[in-house]
Amino acid sequence: MTCSFIIGLPHETKESLNSTFEWATNAPINSLFFPLSLTNNSFYKSEFHNNYKKYGYQFIEETGYWENSEFNSDIAHDLSNKYNSKLMYSEDYPSSWFLMTLLNNGYTYEEAIKTKMKNLDYSKILKSMKTNIKAYKLNLINSKFSKQ
Repeated sequence: MTCSFIIGLPHETKESLNSTFEWATNAPINSLFFPLSLTNNSFYKSEFHNNYKKYGYQFIEETGYWENSEFNSDIAHDLSNKYNSKLMYSEDYPSSWFLMTLLNNGYTYEEAIKTKMKNLDYSKILKSMKTNIKAYKLNLINSKFSKQ
């Protein structure tokens, strides 16, 4: 089983986030922490992106930088790196949906099931995910215009 958490959601405090991280550290499951992303170049815009002021965010669309009363995009990114580096240096193997993430982002089936979490190249995975999402969005846009 794998749990994933987003750093920077409304009403999240540093104390509650630390509590979640402590729980994840001691739980017998894989966990990942991701920074909230409010990007302007996204095909799909979340509720938080569309109504960020309602949720207490300040947002600079040109850069994707956001902040609220507890966090900002830089802190969320740094915390996700810090937490994931501590959680992922385990002897566990990927499980659950994370196996599909690996298969969709450059890992073969053999590599995905035989690579321990501590040995995965997370920056490579995230770069691949961004590239794949961008390509998917372009395909959607191109298919929409080719039908007109």
